[in-house]
Formats: sequence, C-alpha cells, structure tokens
Amino acid sequence: MDSAPTSRVRDRRQTHYARNTFFFLLAAGAIAAAAILIVPRFFASGIAVADITETPSIGVWAVDGPTVLDDGADALVERSVTTAQDRVLLAWRVRDAGGAESSWLSLVDTTTGDESWSTQVGADISGIDQITTFVGSRYAVVRASMADSISSLFLVSLSDGSAREIEWPDVLGMPETLDGDAILYDPAGTVVRYDPDDGATRWETSFVEGEQPRIVGASLLLPDRVLSLEDGLSGGWLPSPEATYFDLNGRMMSRVDVDEWSKVSLINEDDGLSAWTLEFPADVEVRGVPDLDLLLVSSAANGWTQVLRASDGNQLWTTGVIAPDPHGIFGSAAAGILLLPVGEDNANLTVFDAENGAALYDISVRAEGDTWRAPLGASSNTLYIADGGDAKLFARDATTGQGRWLLSNSHPGEYGFKLWGGNLVMTRSVWASDADGSEPPLQGIR
Repeated sequence: MDSAPTSRVRDRRQTHYARNTFFFLLAAGAIAAAAILIVPRFFASGIAVADITETPSIGVWAVDGPTVLDDGADALVERSVTTAQDRVLLAWRVRDAGGAESSWLSLVDTTTGDESWSTQVGADISGIDQITTFVGSRYAVVRASMADSISSLFLVSLSDGSAREIEWPDVLGMPETLDGDAILYDPAGTVVRYDPDDGATRWETSFVEGEQPRIVGASLLLPDRVLSLEDGLSGGWLPSPEATYFDLNGRMMSRVDVDEWSKVSLINEDDGLSAWTLEFPADVEVRGVPDLDLLLVSSAANGWTQVLRASDGNQLWTTGVIAPDPHGIFGSAAAGILLLPVGEDNANLTVFDAENGAALYDISVRAEGDTWRAPLGASSNTLYIADGGDAKLFARDATTGQGRWLLSNSHPGEYGFKLWGGNLVMTRSVWASDADGSEPPLQGIR
C-alpha cells in the first residue's frame, strides 16, 4: 500500500457542523419520460440506523483529511466525500511547497471514524486537474482528468486501497455491476464488461449510434437490442421504441402510453415479454419506492393513488392523489412506513403503514422560506428528518410521530446531515478557501 498523509481521527465534542457535499450516486442512466419518476435512493433507501434514543452529540469522531506538514508546505487544493456502502471515501488533492500536486483517497469507517487505508492515485501522472470517483461494491473507479481534457482511469480496491490503471480511452460511463465488475462504454460504440480482479475482459460488444447504453434490471439496454449483463450475448430482443424502460430493485419495468391509456409492465428480461401489465389513465404518474419494493400510480384526474407490489402488480391499498411537485416521498422497510404528500398541499406528509395503508400521523415538511424538510432515514423505531438547509435534525417515533429529540446545526450554510453506512454523520464541503485543514470535513453523530 502506498504511504500517504495520514488522516487525523480525533475523539472530540466540538460544535463544528457539516454542510451538504458531493454525493455522487453511480447511476446506469436517466429515465427518459418525465411521467416516470423513481424516488431518489437518497430519500427512498430507508437504510436502518442504530436507534438513538437520547439527543446525540456531534463530533464524537472527526476526520480532518491529510496532515499538514509542520512547515505548512502542503496546502489542500480540493476535497470531496463519497459514500462507499458502510464507509466513506474521501478524495483530496494537495500541493507542496514547490507547487507539485498529488491526489489521494482514504476510506473511513462511519461507525468509528477509523481510516482503513490511504493511497495515492496517479503518482506518475503530472498535471491532474480533477479526480472523479465512482463507487461500486468492491472497487472505486477513479477518473484523473488533466487540463488538456486527457483522462486516465484507475480501479481502486475498497478492501486495501490498491490501485491499477486501466487502458481505456474517453470512457463515457462507468457503472459497476454484477459481482463488482465494471461496465465501460467507449464513445466509438463499444461496451466491455471488465473484471477488476484479473484485468480480463469478460465480454465485449458494439452498439449503433443513439442513446448511451444503460443498465436496467440485469440487462444492458442498447439502442438496438437488450443483452444480458451476465454474458453480453443472451437476450437479444429489440426494445420497443414506444416504451420507456426503468429499473426498480433490479427489475426491468416499462411504460407505454397509447392514446388515453398508459400500460405499466414488469418485463421478463429473457425475451422482453411482460410478466404482468396493468392499464391506467394516461395522466398517471408512476413512482418507485425501492426499499419497500412498491410502485405508486397516481392520477390527478381521478383523485387517487394506487400502491402496488412491484413483484406481481397486486394492489395493496389506495389513497388520495399525490400533490404536484411532491417533496419527501419516502419508504422504509425497517420501520414499515411510507410517507406521501396526499392532496393539493405538498407542505405536509402523511405517514402510512406500508402494508395496509393506515394513516398514522402527519408531518409538516415546509421549513422557513422556500426550504423543505426531507426524510433522511429510519430505524425500526425512529424516523429521522432533516430541516430545510440542514438547520435541524428531528427524531420522531416512527409509529406515533411523537418527537424524541432535536439536534440543531448552528452553521446550516456550511454543514449538512447525511446517513451513510447506517450511521448519522455530518459533512462539510472543503475547497481552497479553507484549505488550512482547520475544520474537519466529516464528523460522527451519536
């Protein structure tokens, strides 16, 4: 492992608070139709956190980033924070007294704040202008970009920080998929499934010009055909030009609008045929709640929202129509709840029992001015809600809505709350203006 400037991890309770920072989600591609919206995983993941029954403290651990040398020769140029399952990946660039810059990655455990490893990226490359990190299940794919638009691509193991450069020009997208392999797209029209462990190419195929390939379910959706991610060969059926395909919990779903009707289907990825299809009025909006494996089908013209089980299309319960421009749709399997803004006013969320649709209580999500509160996550007993601008963090009993504690953030314009790896943390965006390292970019909450 490369030696590196070590991250200082301190056990302290200071009133340093965190602001929203880069939260880069590795995505297979954008959904084409505006009528279909998959609830962002940041709000819909429902990741269970350890239950915090009393008002917690901020800064029970803190990560400062690279140690500044005694003579002040090293200056922090840029730093960003990326989620990596139950850990957090910190990326930074530092400049020494001679003006030379170097790029580093560190992996930090969000339970203890302990650093697992630090490694230098592109040590033999000069002129790195920016590093961009895409985190998968076993590897981080790191693009080191130079000012002349030339990029180098590295695979960094999340287990030990070992890095290996990949010879792959002008990569457009790098979603990591089955078993930790990387799917790489070449703008010349080639797709490769790459095995990071031995550097072998599992399969390679070409595609015609059109929309960029994207992963939907367990398949690779190309402009002219749909292929299995397993071997890059099977499948081979033609996607319907009238259909919009989208992913929900690793399944391929589709929507087709014809005249006054909209057909929503679960697709059998072997042959492209539908496992089930339901017909709705054409005005419906379809939203997915991944953590609960639910589909929400809402019709403003008819005044209803149907809650469907995605696996078989069965209707579980119905409620009123979801408000326009909804804020904070959220589902948690751990707590067994679904939050929806029902009715014309999207300033309030109704908390439902996800199984039977019983309305449990209401939550106001409008904060001061034009800011909004948003569900951050839930344990089996507690729902956590961040205030607009991350000024406050509320904890409520997930079943009754009764308040448990309130945590205030005295620097909401600088720090923000996050839920990473089942732990509550605070993050801070750190740039050249505060490169002295005096404020930690990452702190634990307990």
